[in-house]
Amino acid sequence: MSGDIAANAIEVINLSSSEMPETTLLIFPPWLDHLSEYPPLGICQLGAVLEQEGLPVSLLDLGLWKEEEWKARLIPKMNEVKPTLVGISAQTSMIMMGLKIAEFIKTTHPEIKILLGGPHPTARPNEALKKSFVDYVIRGEGEIPLLELALKKDITAIKGLSYKKDGKIIHNPLPPLIDNLNELPLPARHLLDLKQYAWFPEISLMSSRGCPFPCYYCFGKVFGKKFRGRSAEQVVKEMEYLNKKYGYTKFYFYDDVFTLNKNRVLEFCNLLLERGHKFEWRCLSRIDTLDDGNFERLKMMRKAGCIKIQFGIETGDPDLMKKIKSITQEQARRVVQAAKDAGIETKCYFMIGHPWDTKESVMNTIRFAKEVGSDLSLFSIVTPFPETKLWEMAKEMGIIIEEEDRDWSTFYVNSENMDDHIMRTYTLSTRDLIRFYKKGWRELYLKTMVDMFKNPAKLLKIIKTRGIITVARSFYRKIIVP
Repeated sequence: MSGDIAANAIEVINLSSSEMPETTLLIFPPWLDHLSEYPPLGICQLGAVLEQEGLPVSLLDLGLWKEEEWKARLIPKMNEVKPTLVGISAQTSMIMMGLKIAEFIKTTHPEIKILLGGPHPTARPNEALKKSFVDYVIRGEGEIPLLELALKKDITAIKGLSYKKDGKIIHNPLPPLIDNLNELPLPARHLLDLKQYAWFPEISLMSSRGCPFPCYYCFGKVFGKKFRGRSAEQVVKEMEYLNKKYGYTKFYFYDDVFTLNKNRVLEFCNLLLERGHKFEWRCLSRIDTLDDGNFERLKMMRKAGCIKIQFGIETGDPDLMKKIKSITQEQARRVVQAAKDAGIETKCYFMIGHPWDTKESVMNTIRFAKEVGSDLSLFSIVTPFPETKLWEMAKEMGIIIEEEDRDWSTFYVNSENMDDHIMRTYTLSTRDLIRFYKKGWRELYLKTMVDMFKNPAKLLKIIKTRGIITVARSFYRKIIVP
């Protein structure tokens, strides 16, 4: 790690040269209903920071295997690495598995310190620290706090760290966000077996952190609201490195809003074109960041290899669009059509079950999802996550009741466990939302399948990418099963 980040972390550390560094093991828990498609960037980035400072670190992506296999994969790794510090990253849907892993490690190796980080522990650090088997929580960005903890800095001085002392939970002040992301080393993907990830030759990466938009359902306190972009030069160099070393030719940008900074996007595209790269890439975006009149960026993005943009439109009701996203139906149609004209595929996401949703507004969403013109639209039911504005609204509505031991896995809802959903609106019941969700999917899938049969080449491409069994299963679940 270069520059001020390492210097600021190390200057207060008094580590004797005679002391051997102790190994840190970073774990990504199993997914609930699928396997990891790409190396988890969070633990890869944290591992890179430790590795660059000469600290032994190992990574374990348990998401590569089914949930019931985690012990069989964890035990050999523990025996091999013999860590003194184990860090577990967890989203809300994964926190139950994360805690199960933490308890198992602490029970079998009580001398090991257990650390939790990621979105859910950041949102609810007390919940984790009340468990006897959890020693630390890192809130927010984890690179500097983890490095300082691994270097045995006084825990009372580590910003962003939460811990227990004399029976009380202590929360140190949050550190400032890492302003210059160019100072971070490239994620340590080499610490994982990349051959195990099914999406080769595509891999994920991030070119920025932070999102300034105030979406009421989103928890953005890990990376904050300040948009911080890596330089176009460094992003292109990472792509070149991944291509040269591992053979990757396709890239998926996980940034919340890849297209926010117009000049950075244009510079990035120009660099790819100047260097003659034939990479393909896709990204996440917002409709209003690309509605600039002449659609210069969309045209440049396609020339530079962009093949797909994913938009979170979230509702098709005109009034709710203004309330939730500050966009209009016409804007969405315009940008989706401009992307199509440029030769870029689009995928649009819609949510059913906003607190203000009515039967009429949900039907508006289903209709608009079919007519917006995207290559694919997807539905989900709104889910209140901790410490979001939606969470507070859900508590006021009586949907959420604070509990000491909540099963957070129920907050991940797919077509197989719809009955577990908890959301309702001011006028629609949970059963209403599930019914509309299934109706929306059925109508979208029928439209999509008709369109695909009209374009056999596109259907064959999807089958080749996802597999005939996956496509058939998806068709069955969304259309045949009511």
